[in-house]
Amino acid sequence: MIRASRRSRLAAALWLLVSPAGALAGGLLQGWVVAPASGTRIAGLPVSLYTPGPDSLQWMGSAVTDARGAFCFRDPRLADSLQVVLTAEYQGVPHNSSRLLVGEQQQVILEVFPPTQSDPGIRLAGMSAFVQATAEGLQVVEWLQVDNPGSAAFVGGGRGVVTDLGLPAGVQAVRSLGPPLVTDASGRVGDGRPLLPGITEIAFAYRVPAAEGRAEWSVQRPYRCDQVDVFVQPAEYHAPPDFADLGPVEVEGIRYRRLRHAALAPGARLTLTFGAGEGQLDGWPWVALGMVVGLGVLVAVLGRRQPRPGRAGARGLGSRGALVAQIARLDEQYRDDESNPEYRQRRAELVRRAVAVPTTPEAERERK
Repeated sequence: MIRASRRSRLAAALWLLVSPAGALAGGLLQGWVVAPASGTRIAGLPVSLYTPGPDSLQWMGSAVTDARGAFCFRDPRLADSLQVVLTAEYQGVPHNSSRLLVGEQQQVILEVFPPTQSDPGIRLAGMSAFVQATAEGLQVVEWLQVDNPGSAAFVGGGRGVVTDLGLPAGVQAVRSLGPPLVTDASGRVGDGRPLLPGITEIAFAYRVPAAEGRAEWSVQRPYRCDQVDVFVQPAEYHAPPDFADLGPVEVEGIRYRRLRHAALAPGARLTLTFGAGEGQLDGWPWVALGMVVGLGVLVAVLGRRQPRPGRAGARGLGSRGALVAQIARLDEQYRDDESNPEYRQRRAELVRRAVAVPTTPEAERERK
């Protein structure tokens, strides 16, 4: 039995092991549900099977683990090369697998983790942002790669925010690029999903309005952050001293200035200021992201998974941000014609390309 280290295994709680008996083969999918902390197999747990569509996960069936913790799906629709996702809920915590390709893996073990309200030392393995200055203010898309180094699923202090997004003051049109965000009694906006061991991705977008010709992107996260990458438009933006200026870059045909900040202590503030007097807010057209609808399948796959290091064809954190920004613009363009076949085909291709991109700084460094 081949076991990977915590840093290289899937945070989606899925181990793919090699066995002579095929568990993912045409018409058949079988495996076990295991609690790794104790090594026990979990009996009597419902497991659901989905196939990812262009806009959502399509349910295919459900099974219940037997006394040995084993599950089995038999369905003629499970043809070779079909992509599928497994889900299970254990002690109130949902566990989603990464995408599986029927006929590629041979044995599937789905790991589940007990919940905890004790912070195991949550940190940001990486943070990336696309910040576009416009006449009206700033348009921002962010990714957080949240790392749970513990062996249990962190559920926060109860119902409500689990991961605090630390949004800038005065933000408008906050929207998730996946499952809905939540707001607690104190007004904090964040992600309410439990954090499984390993990396969880959280993607969201918002606007920061300009005031008297100036706009400020200022975030303060309660977590230690290993590395920050910010892609700024206009590409002529002058980086403040605490950022390393990596120069202009082109991502998916769009020109940005790439800025990098070293590790941040918990609660440290990160600020970029844009002023019309410096030419930063003058004449930049508003490229509306719009309300991003139907990215649930993307985050179902990306939001609970660590990438496979060195995956061929991957293009890094910046590429994914640009791709999802393209998806958002496409959604805005076709918001009154969502059934348009050309729209759905283009959208599905962008989602496929975004899924193929590594999601952590470690993966990007390996790519380079």
